Amino acid sequence: MTFQSSSARPLSFPLPSLSFLRRRPASRSGSTWASFIRDPFVILGFAVVVPLIALAILAPVLFPGDPLSTVAPALIPPGGNAAFPLGTDTLGRNVAAGLAHGARISLSIGALAALFSVGLGLAVGATAGYFGGLADRILVRVTELFQTTPSFLLAVVIVTLGGPSVGVIVLAIGLGSFPIVARLVRAEFRSLKNADFVMAARSQGFGNWRIVREEILPNALPPVLTTASVLMASAILTESGLSFLGLGDPNLVSWGSMIGAGREMLQSAWYLTAIPGGMIALSILAVNLVGDGLNEALNPRLRNRG
Repeated sequence: MTFQSSSARPLSFPLPSLSFLRRRPASRSGSTWASFIRDPFVILGFAVVVPLIALAILAPVLFPGDPLSTVAPALIPPGGNAAFPLGTDTLGRNVAAGLAHGARISLSIGALAALFSVGLGLAVGATAGYFGGLADRILVRVTELFQTTPSFLLAVVIVTLGGPSVGVIVLAIGLGSFPIVARLVRAEFRSLKNADFVMAARSQGFGNWRIVREEILPNALPPVLTTASVLMASAILTESGLSFLGLGDPNLVSWGSMIGAGREMLQSAWYLTAIPGGMIALSILAVNLVGDGLNEALNPRLRNRG
């Protein structure tokens, strides 16, 4: 007894989908970035950050000469002399010139320290997360050693031993901040190294370095970029604290050193500490606003909320 289909349609089997071999996209949609640049808080952050960067770049043009040199009588109040709109300090130095040149030092150290901590954290976290095993255990213990030491105390010790120079300050701040990035990158690499697109790349004969560089790293970068903005704000604050304590470069002016120089005149010349202190608070707030916008644009859980 035979059974025959009522139609002569041939049997067909769907081909298996190969979509699982595609890597997870590292870039986000254009609408996401459009909403990012239209965010009022992000616009406010950029409205502060961009002029600060321009002030730092143009400081030698706007205020040529040494900002630490005496140019006028001491303690001219803000508005007391048109040539010195923000007044002078106890040694007759131009407060506006110190503010502009201090922006170069404070922002440069903040950016360089954040870049150093991100680079070191990427190297340590990627190695530990991708290879695992003994390398993971050793690097995790080293990271925990730095993480359990208060970052500001570590910076004070390193600067005291190495001398108050820009390079030593960047190194000190970066060493205290890199564990945050290292632990984040390690977690991302541990979750991505067994993903389908990584297994597909490995089956095609890709080497470890190529897999890390082209497959995993682009997908692990978004949270690192958002963390970098927080690290930069923290680095600006740490540098200001070091300069306030007299551990900044004595040949350079920064916002922290300006606050330290004016703290003894707080009651009679409040502007000597209030103006640079306000610049520190404003720059940190602006960087954090931009960082929060990046976090919402790059974090899928926040982007898809609601």
